[in-house]
Amino acid sequence: MLYSVRTTRALPNHPATTYIEPIAIVMPRTRNSVEFTKPPAAQQGSDYYRLGETFNVVRGGIPSGTVAVLAADNSTCEPIERLVQRSGKAAPKWRSADAIAGKSLQARRRASPLRSPSAAEDQELLAVVRRIFALKAVPDDALAHITSENLVSTDLNGDGRIDFIGSFVVRDSRNWHNLFVVVMRDRGGALRADVIRYDRSLAAKDDSTAKNWTLVDVEDFDGDGIDEIIVENHGWEWGSYDILKMKREADWEIVYSGGGSGC
Repeated sequence: MLYSVRTTRALPNHPATTYIEPIAIVMPRTRNSVEFTKPPAAQQGSDYYRLGETFNVVRGGIPSGTVAVLAADNSTCEPIERLVQRSGKAAPKWRSADAIAGKSLQARRRASPLRSPSAAEDQELLAVVRRIFALKAVPDDALAHITSENLVSTDLNGDGRIDFIGSFVVRDSRNWHNLFVVVMRDRGGALRADVIRYDRSLAAKDDSTAKNWTLVDVEDFDGDGIDEIIVENHGWEWGSYDILKMKREADWEIVYSGGGSGC
């Protein structure tokens, strides 16, 4: 079983807290091939956890501590989410899940680490993001206030060129504009947006139709040198997970959707 790992930020009167929830079952099929299937239905997570059970945590193919299952937290509204004790550090400034966990993870150690973009890379990437937002009719005056979430740089396909994955948010007088992108660098050095997920929601009041993607982790589960990208799909009091895989140059597809929970 593959789990997401989410650690809340510490507050003055509340320490940081970590939860996990199932994403998928990962099954090897043949060499350089795995299959993702949905977790079975469960009542209050009883089929997923045993008190005191320990799972290894991985982020970007690198071991990142462990999580140990604690007693159920009855204050959570998500029935299959479980409170855990985490060793190792959570990714700073990360929205929601920031790593994965499992009993015997088969994620390979990746050659290219996950890192933050440099200042020059950030400006180059932001130019691509501004063009996409402009095509979505985001007002010009709002484009000066774009913020990013869960943004990383890494080589996704082993071609030696640095690529980018992350979410960007901008607000105008009426709407929130949410953009998730996978941006690859082509042979000529130009940036190319291979994956674009754009969502708009009302900013003036709660919008039950609001949804967006954020990055959870980047792993190579099947060992073929091309990464799988795990994203969390945020909705109105619910969440689920999608896994993206590049099938050919500039062609990514969702190979799995499932997991998660909601109120």
